[in-house]
Amino acid sequence: MLKELLLWIGLPIIKRIMVGLGIGVITYTGSSLLIQQFINSITSSMTGVPAIMLQMASLFGVPDSIGILLGALSFQASLSAIKKFGFL
Repeated sequence: MLKELLLWIGLPIIKRIMVGLGIGVITYTGSSLLIQQFINSITSSMTGVPAIMLQMASLFGVPDSIGILLGALSFQASLSAIKKFGFL
């Protein structure tokens, strides 16, 4: 009886975890490619910017904030994908 109860409770939880991991991996690989393209675009467009402006941007934390925003966008994409497929 305990085995049946654990299977009844555990299987849906395990299913959700596995689906979440699968969606997360797929979303991560897709968003990783897009983010890498975005970073390459930013670095190529910064070639004409004076060094002092780049140093000031780094001092003010612009690269960190861009990383946080891109991480939030990738999390939002994975969460919306999970909701779209009806697993959450």
